Formats: sequence, C-alpha cells, structure tokens
Amino acid sequence: MLVTRDGDFERMSMMYGSPPKVVWIGVHNMSNAGLAELLVTRKPAIDRLVADEQAAFLALRA
Repeated sequence: MLVTRDGDFERMSMMYGSPPKVVWIGVHNMSNAGLAELLVTRKPAIDRLVADEQAAFLALRA
C-alpha cells in the first residue's frame, strides 16, 4: 500500500490498478499530527480498501 499526496498516483492507479493500493491524501498544509489523526479516523475505510480485492484507490480529505 502506498500513502501519498501526489495526484499522479491517482492516475496511475486508475490506469494500471493494484498493486500497489493507493491511499491519496487530498489535504495540503497539514501538520504531522493532523495527518496522523486523519489516518486514524479513516482506518475503517482503509481497512475496507485492504480487504477489497477489486479496490485500488482511496481518497482521503479532511
């Protein structure tokens, strides 16, 4: 799994699928603490991405 803020990975994920599964962070200028909180609060969605064999991409926004 790849966690990134780079939008290029969204396009690559849509073109080629997984692996890797991509979690895209659609928030800029966020502190490390804020980023950690976002990932922890969205853990159920991330877990669903991991469990779904067909899914390749998840966008997270604050």
